[in-house]
Amino acid sequence: MIREEEREMTRFLSELIQIDTSNPPGNEAEAAKLIKEKLSEYGIKSIYLESDKNRGNVIAYLGEENKPRLLLLSHLDVVPAVREEWKVDPFSGLIKDGYIWGRGALDDKGPLVAELYAFLAFRDLVDELNIQLMFAATADEEKGGLKGVGWLIENHPEKIRAEYAINEGGGMGLPVRGKYIFPIQTAEKGVYWFRLRVKGVPGHGSIPGSGVNAIALASSVIERVVSKQPDIRMTDHAKGFIESFLRISDKSFLTPLVSSPQLADKVLDKLAKEDKGLAEKIRAMLRNTVTPTMIKGGVKENIIPSLCEVVFDARLLPGSNKEELLRYIKEKCEGLDYELEFISEEEPTESPLTSPLYEAIKAVLMEELENAVVTPVLGTGGTDSRFLRRSFKCQAYGFTPIIVDEPYGDFLRRIHGVDERISIKNLVWSAEVLRKVIVEFNETLRGH
Repeated sequence: MIREEEREMTRFLSELIQIDTSNPPGNEAEAAKLIKEKLSEYGIKSIYLESDKNRGNVIAYLGEENKPRLLLLSHLDVVPAVREEWKVDPFSGLIKDGYIWGRGALDDKGPLVAELYAFLAFRDLVDELNIQLMFAATADEEKGGLKGVGWLIENHPEKIRAEYAINEGGGMGLPVRGKYIFPIQTAEKGVYWFRLRVKGVPGHGSIPGSGVNAIALASSVIERVVSKQPDIRMTDHAKGFIESFLRISDKSFLTPLVSSPQLADKVLDKLAKEDKGLAEKIRAMLRNTVTPTMIKGGVKENIIPSLCEVVFDARLLPGSNKEELLRYIKEKCEGLDYELEFISEEEPTESPLTSPLYEAIKAVLMEELENAVVTPVLGTGGTDSRFLRRSFKCQAYGFTPIIVDEPYGDFLRRIHGVDERISIKNLVWSAEVLRKVIVEFNETLRGH
């Protein structure tokens, strides 16, 4: 059924991209209503909810309420795009050379359309469902989700509650020596943004020793943080990915990543000479990271600054917590007069490395592609899965089934970058794989 609707899927994604949902400000209402109309065309009722003016969310259900719920989750908002940097208008939804072009094609409107059509495939099969199948397209993921999934959980928890979920964050097949490795996101690092105010003493800029320069003090903190990040620690989620990669790659020099993790930085420095993107991705999976991202200090050209503010982006591994981060900050700021303010506090979340849903994903991929290797992976960024895991103990997995069809570095750069696009072939394949995963999962839960 899905393959027969290739043309409709292509046109619908193009139309969805043409609705500018750049966040900020979001304005997802029109896109949400377009999806609601599509669901209605197929005879499916849906719920439309606004968290704020023009911040639309749409949810639909198939099957009985008293059965385990599987949620297909995606988001409607996109990051901004600068027209002058693109080969095409980023909000044109141009269909050209077998691709649909535009902001959101990969993140997250393309995956949304794939999930939508996988969902629609079961509209006449409700009686065969051993689950309640849910579809949700939500607002605000690109700015933290507080107007989307976060708001829904706080205000309408029963409408979004699910025991299992498929979301963005993994599942893209990476070519490695004739095989494809599919990392399924099973965990996410915690996100802790904090503002550090370092205090000095003002004085005249022409006499440097007349004061204590807060910018210089803050710079010393930044240097301490950048030069000595927290220690390496291997999680099961990262280990699963590294072991799978080692099995199919020709990079035996990476073996110490598992056998002697303390040598990880030295090993990854070597990998970076061949593939810097992969090396830094793995490095970020193996430790808590603390990154300076913003700095502000001084009031006038000839006054020694008495205050300097630095914003840091800290990402914590599963098993780490805020107290551990506070000890690290205290160590780096030893001897300084400072204040600390947390801007965001999102603890790490994880799902089981094996579950009925994970096994269904694995079974379908290995049936689809003889050369598929399926592995868990730790997400270094954040997705809306964290809300579901934290609030409902939901077993949520990052799984957008796409086969990378160009050099991996080029592919990654298109996500949040310029000339974002998805091939029509990938769009249809993604929807069909998701449909098969739902079938497999549904059969697994028969009798539960």
